[in-house]
Amino acid sequence: MKTFTLWLALAISVSAEPVVNKPVTVQEMKARQLQNSSLGLANLTQTSAEEHAPTPRAGKQSIIAHSEILHDGTHWTLVPKGAVLHIPERQAANVGNRPVGTLLQWRDFLAKNVAWISTHETSFSEASGERSIPEAQTEYWKKQDRVIIAVHQGGPISVAR
Repeated sequence: MKTFTLWLALAISVSAEPVVNKPVTVQEMKARQLQNSSLGLANLTQTSAEEHAPTPRAGKQSIIAHSEILHDGTHWTLVPKGAVLHIPERQAANVGNRPVGTLLQWRDFLAKNVAWISTHETSFSEASGERSIPEAQTEYWKKQDRVIIAVHQGGPISVAR
């Protein structure tokens, strides 16, 4: 008898749950939120032209305007302005001109051009200008035939000078 009563109680509790037959629409969800919220209908349905207006931009902003272009004649990439620390005369044509060829991500471009590009791991204090790059390092670069790019954890970074 106890088993029968237990089974009966379980059957009643299982059948008492509401069955979901159709998906909830956006309007139904808003109505449910309105019932459970103190925000009111005005806040839930408020859509203005300002929300859909494009974000105003100051002047003509461009990622290229804030970047240096490096190219090898076939591929090109962007680094932030101030990331190029040293440019030897032989490599001057590869820096700052118009893009030539296919755009590559920084790491891919660096891997293809290790013969003429080198990096200098830069700390945040060096990048912000709080601490200068050691003069011995900059003198060493003058003896190199490579473009030196400031990087932090492998990615190019601007250096304040």
